[in-house]
Amino acid sequence: MSLRVRLVLIVLAVAVPSGIAHVISHAIDRDIQGQVADLRRESWQPLDATTVVGSSLSLEGEWDARGFFAVQSIENLARQRRPKLRGAIQAVADDGSFSMYGVSIQVGPHTELPRLRGGADGAWSPEVGARVEVSCAVDDAGTWVSRKIRCEDLKSSDKLKGIITRATPHSSGELVLEITGLRMHAPRDAHIIVARGPVHRMEIAAQMTRALQECLAAAQEMLKIRYVGRAAETRGAHDRASRLADLQDVEDRLLDANTEFAQLLADSRASAEDTIARAEAAGESGKVTTGRARLAQGIEPLEREQASVAGNVQHMVDLAAADLDAALAFVQDALEPQIRRDILPRVQALQIGVEEELSEELTAIGTRSASAARLSLMTSVSGLVMAVAVGLFVARSVARPVVELETAARRIGAGDLGARVTVRSHDELGALAASFNHMAEHLAASTVSVAHLNGVIDSLAGALFLLGPDGEITSVNPAALTLLGYAPGDLIGEAFVTVCPGDPGSGALRAAEENEVTSGEQVFRRRDGSTIPVSFSGAVLRGEGGVVRGFVCLAEDLSERKRMEEALRRSLGEKELLLRELHHRVKNNLQVISSLLDLQSREVTDQKALSKFQDSQDRIRSLVLIHEQLYRARDLAAVDMRVYLQLLAANLAQAHVDPPGRVRVDTDVEELRLDLDRALACGLIVNELVTNALKHAFSADTRGSIAISFRSYGERIALGVCDDGRGMPSDNGERLENLGMQLVNALCGQLGGHLAVEERTDAGQRGTAWRIEFPLRVAQEIV
Repeated sequence: MSLRVRLVLIVLAVAVPSGIAHVISHAIDRDIQGQVADLRRESWQPLDATTVVGSSLSLEGEWDARGFFAVQSIENLARQRRPKLRGAIQAVADDGSFSMYGVSIQVGPHTELPRLRGGADGAWSPEVGARVEVSCAVDDAGTWVSRKIRCEDLKSSDKLKGIITRATPHSSGELVLEITGLRMHAPRDAHIIVARGPVHRMEIAAQMTRALQECLAAAQEMLKIRYVGRAAETRGAHDRASRLADLQDVEDRLLDANTEFAQLLADSRASAEDTIARAEAAGESGKVTTGRARLAQGIEPLEREQASVAGNVQHMVDLAAADLDAALAFVQDALEPQIRRDILPRVQALQIGVEEELSEELTAIGTRSASAARLSLMTSVSGLVMAVAVGLFVARSVARPVVELETAARRIGAGDLGARVTVRSHDELGALAASFNHMAEHLAASTVSVAHLNGVIDSLAGALFLLGPDGEITSVNPAALTLLGYAPGDLIGEAFVTVCPGDPGSGALRAAEENEVTSGEQVFRRRDGSTIPVSFSGAVLRGEGGVVRGFVCLAEDLSERKRMEEALRRSLGEKELLLRELHHRVKNNLQVISSLLDLQSREVTDQKALSKFQDSQDRIRSLVLIHEQLYRARDLAAVDMRVYLQLLAANLAQAHVDPPGRVRVDTDVEELRLDLDRALACGLIVNELVTNALKHAFSADTRGSIAISFRSYGERIALGVCDDGRGMPSDNGERLENLGMQLVNALCGQLGGHLAVEERTDAGQRGTAWRIEFPLRVAQEIV
């Protein structure tokens, strides 16, 4: 069996039981979660403006910066209730009233106030920012009066509870809800959460019992208040208004308790019908039968009794206002026996039935949970047994060969090249053992001995130095001894600064101090005290963990190369001097030729011929300027065009403008350098064009200007000469064919450029513009 197959079996043996247990546990867990959620399941109803009015809701949200309560979640309440607000006090008035969520709440004499913390003396008073929970009553005039105020053990969320009195759509798409003047904005797609399930039905049954008890208590308290009031009137007491307020409050409680019982009963029917529908959809006939029996035997009789109780409560209220004795007799003989004997037992039976249903559900959940625990335990035990078996298998078939391989590798690392591994199988581990043995044999045959390595070092032509971590010399080769004139053993233990006395912050000393070795030229000191230049390089020798073990440095004698470089510099200096002298002599010869032409021109009387002599002198002067600039420049290979063209323009203006300044010659030249041939061509072109403009573009009494531009545009150079004179004469064709224009065209072709001429005749810009574009090629910017 191959190692790969064994490893696959190992993985399967560990993973399969674990995976099966995980899948089964996940399925059981989801089933249990579904059963638990079904105990208190919830349904969703859309928030509808046409049906939400009159509903008792619990609304959670926060006070919005726009000045209203922004609703975030809505839950349906099983009974009607007076408004209850939970949140922070926004403002406090002088009369003790305070504001919450935009409504003013009065604190009446019958308000149940919270106790002060720690039993402190004094009465509680509202403060801005304090969080409270207030139960309120709203009178017919819309005034909010607090009945009970709590300020301890409050939840952190802001919440409103009450009956929705108004619902209108808003232009923003939201729905504006009101609880007697308190405005709230709810999202248009909001839903109302309606609780269902046995837990909810059990809560409803408990609330029904409390509502019936509240109904009886309120009836007894109302009769008591009326009897006390009748006795007080007999004595002539003057607290009639307070008694009437208390009486109205108790009467409201009585009617509210009766209404609450009716609503709880309706909610209980809706929950039971929802359970029956879910059981029918799931095909659970037993639950359907039980649910219908509970509906027929428990809820429907209560609905009939509730209608009778509602009538009796209203009849008692009417009797109490007319005949107290008759009302007391009615409560004792009819209302109280009906509630205690006929309705409360049915409510308790309904509650017991719901508790039995809930107990059955919890028992089923417990059974499923116990099964899941047993299955998880069995799977864990099975996995443990398989893991032990797999561990033994791995120890015998995999771990032992691996340990043998590790032991043999350590022996070879320690220098025992005769270590070998026993080949126990023909799988991958056996192949690895055979490869290891082959590697060990090859390593033993090819390993270089220390003596051989020393021979290689001794044969190096360069001087080799081995340094310790403190910069002391530990070993040198013969080439180093020969280079420095030392005998074998003289340098061992010496500081490297002995042979390299350079700057204390550089070279090998810096290597020893900062664990770095720099490369470059150094000066070594020989034994006789003389110095020798060397090319120095080195590297850091590191051990395990990056610890510096020493340095290796290699030096090569640079004496011969230094002598050759010095001879080459002297030769280049002599040649540069000769080249400058050549440019100087060429310049002098050209100036002699120019002087000869000047002397010859004095004997010429023909103005046309004299003009040609002057043109030749201008051309020669343009050449003289180049050789003069090269003679004075440091770089003899290129001409600085800015300096050259500025000097050329100044010379031409001086020779041809009379009086001086009548015609101005301006230059706009970029800092570019051209080789000698191209600079000569550009200088002659500028000479011809500027001379031509100075002679023909302006009359003797006319002022003007000539502009010379020389700039680069990407990979091309543009040379331009423009004047604002009278333009080209009628003999333009003949003038373009003379010697000067022929020279310009020839030089333009030599540059590989293109010549363009433009005659400007408009009123705003007159004259002639010459433009030559040619490739940049060897032109370079000055750095």
